[in-house]
Amino acid sequence: MSVPAPANIEFLVQAVGDDAAFTFIEQLAGQVISIPRRVKGSRLALLYGDEIASALSEARGGDLWLVPVCRDWRIRRYLAMGMTIGEICQRAGVSKRAVYYSLSKPYRGQKAIRPRLSDDRQIDLF
Repeated sequence: MSVPAPANIEFLVQAVGDDAAFTFIEQLAGQVISIPRRVKGSRLALLYGDEIASALSEARGGDLWLVPVCRDWRIRRYLAMGMTIGEICQRAGVSKRAVYYSLSKPYRGQKAIRPRLSDDRQIDLF
């Protein structure tokens, strides 16, 4: 299942790819970072690579940027990775109720998801 990125980070996904953008957002979600105008030798380029630094610099160079949390996107990506609801809660830093609520609403043209309450890794008792 492919999960489309939110509109506010679409520029980043197009520049560096879905997985790299996901990793970056997962690491810095909710933090304010300074985006340099010149990428070469910048701290951002040293920490996260030239591709991410260049994409951010082109879109928001010279600004402070509050890295979006993208909770619904991250939750759906975790589910697509095969994580359980408990693992998703831990990774996203939210409660089970928040995960179920996020999945119960449509997301960027995708239908709502009703995850199974049982875990496929458990054996059947009956």
